[in-house]
Amino acid sequence: MVCIPSTGFGQEDVVGRLQIGKDPALGAYFRKLYADGEHDAVLNLDMLGVAAMGIRDYKTAEKAFDQAIVRIEGIMVADPNAEKAKRYFEEERIKDFKGEPYERAMTYYYRGLLYARDGDFQNARAAFLGGGLQAARSTSESFERSFGAMNFLAAWASRCDGDDVRAKDLRVAAEKEDPSLVSAPPVSNVALLFEVGEGPAKEGSGRYKELLTFVDRSPSVGQKSVSVTPANDRDRPVATVALAPIGDLFLQATTRGGRPIQGILDGKAQFKETAGEVSQAGLATAVVASSIAATPNLNSNVAMGAGIAGLIGVAVSLIAAGAEKATKPAADTRFWSTLPRTILYADLSGISASSEMVGLVRDTNGSDRTGTRILVDRPSCTLLWGHQGLAVPDATSLKPDPSKDRGHSDADARFRASLLETFQ
Repeated sequence: MVCIPSTGFGQEDVVGRLQIGKDPALGAYFRKLYADGEHDAVLNLDMLGVAAMGIRDYKTAEKAFDQAIVRIEGIMVADPNAEKAKRYFEEERIKDFKGEPYERAMTYYYRGLLYARDGDFQNARAAFLGGGLQAARSTSESFERSFGAMNFLAAWASRCDGDDVRAKDLRVAAEKEDPSLVSAPPVSNVALLFEVGEGPAKEGSGRYKELLTFVDRSPSVGQKSVSVTPANDRDRPVATVALAPIGDLFLQATTRGGRPIQGILDGKAQFKETAGEVSQAGLATAVVASSIAATPNLNSNVAMGAGIAGLIGVAVSLIAAGAEKATKPAADTRFWSTLPRTILYADLSGISASSEMVGLVRDTNGSDRTGTRILVDRPSCTLLWGHQGLAVPDATSLKPDPSKDRGHSDADARFRASLLETFQ
């Protein structure tokens, strides 16, 4: 008998206690986190983390990403739900969400930024490097690394930590992974990191929706010039700097090791089609055998054999038809909807990034005016950070996932019992 700990509180009690001392805007995130349980924990923790960063609740963000990483790190450990999802008769959506490689990488990316905010540049570097490893790893294979932004940011963290030799080596590694970074600005201890656009969405394609494909929700962003203005005088540009793309999440979603990928569930789709063909063939066998058995004046042994073959054909047909019906190869289309499309970087050395400098990143034509803030303010490093359009999504969009499997009940109970200890 499994003993499940209990909080002694219902959902609304737990959610209410989780919100004590926090921005009410996070309530919908905690409610969904509780309702979905372990099944969608990584996805909901990631969403909560970004939302908390957006409203400057960095402690909640740190806890959320830490909990997501604990689960991501267990991806290579035997997971009975993941194993079930690999079989022919279960849907991908029954497995606990861990995310595609680019989504897992971005969990480490945000945790790295938060480590840097605390002045812990060594753990920041480790987090960025961990993100690079995740980007190169699928559930069944590993590929050459190709998310150069992670090594680039690890180089930045090393520079902030005073390790210029390692910073240089990591910058070289970043350029090897992503040759476009050769033209990126220098790794600087006064920099701006800016996220734009909407990251990729997922959908199923193919006859049975078995092919996982990615939908590009935003146009790609090339290098652009921006003017930086102080918060107290937004119409007075202080400097114009080059803001260069260092990470393209749509590219990361649609490649492995720099190579384009196709649907990842082809095997299940093929099995379903084969089962359908076997079912039809079995039925045809049954019809032919039955007609033979019914032939007048046929030798009794031949008739008996044909009758048996007919019964076997019917059985094969029914079994195969059942297999075709039971096979559920639909791709898992859950996705982290608050990710950006592109990560941009600018070298701000020579610009006094004091507290008065937290203002606007503005296109030189004045059409795009977006706020930034100082995320990292340490003697060795300053980082301005912004996310174009980052806001807490409408609570109505944060609804519990209806596809949860009943087999998650014990894990969900343990997960819910841990929430108060984690976030209070």
